[in-house]
Amino acid sequence: MNKKLLQEFEDHLNPAKAENKKFDFRILGYGEISTVFDIKGEAFSGWAFKRLPLFKTLEQAENYIDFYKKYNQKLEETGLNLPKYEGIAVKGHKGIYVAYLMQERLNANAVAHKLLHKLPDDELLILLELVLKEVLKVWTFNSENKKLILGLDAQISNWAVKEFNENNPAIYKHSELYFIDTSTPLMQENGVEQLDAELLLKSAPAFIRPVLRMFFLDDVLTRYYSFRDICIDILANFIKEQRKDLIEPALPVVNEFYEKHHQIIGEKPLQAKEVFDYYKEDKLIWSIFLSARRFDRFIQTKIFGKHYEFILPGKIKR
Repeated sequence: MNKKLLQEFEDHLNPAKAENKKFDFRILGYGEISTVFDIKGEAFSGWAFKRLPLFKTLEQAENYIDFYKKYNQKLEETGLNLPKYEGIAVKGHKGIYVAYLMQERLNANAVAHKLLHKLPDDELLILLELVLKEVLKVWTFNSENKKLILGLDAQISNWAVKEFNENNPAIYKHSELYFIDTSTPLMQENGVEQLDAELLLKSAPAFIRPVLRMFFLDDVLTRYYSFRDICIDILANFIKEQRKDLIEPALPVVNEFYEKHHQIIGEKPLQAKEVFDYYKEDKLIWSIFLSARRFDRFIQTKIFGKHYEFILPGKIKR
């Protein structure tokens, strides 16, 4: 990847309007914090990008990229399949620095949350079990490496089917998956979180950061180190994707998996109420977060005429 070209892309980017005066780019998807996009042009071909405008110095941005690469390497050690990855730091606006995290671009139709609306329910339950088996690889690694523990944001939209056949879309028990959301490196060494959680807060307006720090930040991070919380999050993602009808048939799949692998997982069975209660709370948190960011964008751009650093999604159906 040509760093000079990526710097040019950053120089001409207006995140508030999701526009670039020199380069064509296309939004591929939105996360709660960052946006995934591709950039047209031979130099950028085959890559998907996440842009993190969070850093005060070039060293901070490069350190985060190194941390991102280390997390990817550790996930690969567990046996997870990851697309190719890379990272480049460039200079942003108003003295900040931006980390561009890059990943091999996959077939968008192979991403698991899109399959929720295309495949029969019996295949979707196979998909769920495949995801659980991938998460178990990480928990097996954690049980054998007490000093270094990996967390995982395993929601259904963070998986893609490897060697996906678009002409004959199907999920089989021998199908393989890619894990595709590695941009938030979740690692604990000797019980200490290695991710600087304050970086996540930089994507939020200053006026809401104390509330997020006090009431939500620890909860959002720690959920990814609990197999049970991860499973609740996966099932809650079904609701977000307008497939709450899958909760009832999915619960036995999760609970039977717990029973089969109890020595590693050590969790009690899930109940539907927990999933729906979790989804309600999670929806409220992220809705408030996004509304605050949109308000901040309006204040910064329309009132003060300042440069706004983040590409925000439009209306999200939850």
